[in-house]
Amino acid sequence: MPVSVLGWGKRTLWGTCPTRAPPSEFSGEWHDVFPRALALLFLLGVNRRLLIVEDDAVLRKHLARLFTRHGFEVVHANTCREAAVALRVERFDVLLLDVNLPDGDGLEMVIALDEAARPHHIVVTTAMCTAEVQARATQLRVHRILAKPVDVQLLLAALAL
Repeated sequence: MPVSVLGWGKRTLWGTCPTRAPPSEFSGEWHDVFPRALALLFLLGVNRRLLIVEDDAVLRKHLARLFTRHGFEVVHANTCREAAVALRVERFDVLLLDVNLPDGDGLEMVIALDEAARPHHIVVTTAMCTAEVQARATQLRVHRILAKPVDVQLLLAALAL
């Protein structure tokens, strides 16, 4: 199936692009455009950097393996402190974050990040997907909130794969 890279207003592999404005005048938020850009990078074979912040070692290992197979360069952290250090030292395109971590709340860590260290795309996973967690995540411009146990297809879709 042919893919139109500059397909503004056309149906493409990663969805329908807006018809009302060219890319330079697109008035949407960054999180509306990012999944398309991420898909374009995937098509071009560019490695994306992913930070997985998960305290469950088995789940963290399986997620790292899954995303490595999908072309991500994966770094993982067990705690908020490890994640904060990784985000200060390195740049990441995507952050996959658990809310309940041993040393704190994952969403509080996102609040503490400066804009320069903040990944463009944040996906939150939580075992307790309450209205309060959803409201806090929305205020923080989190791209997607997924309830645990996480459906792999939903997770891949959240990262535009």
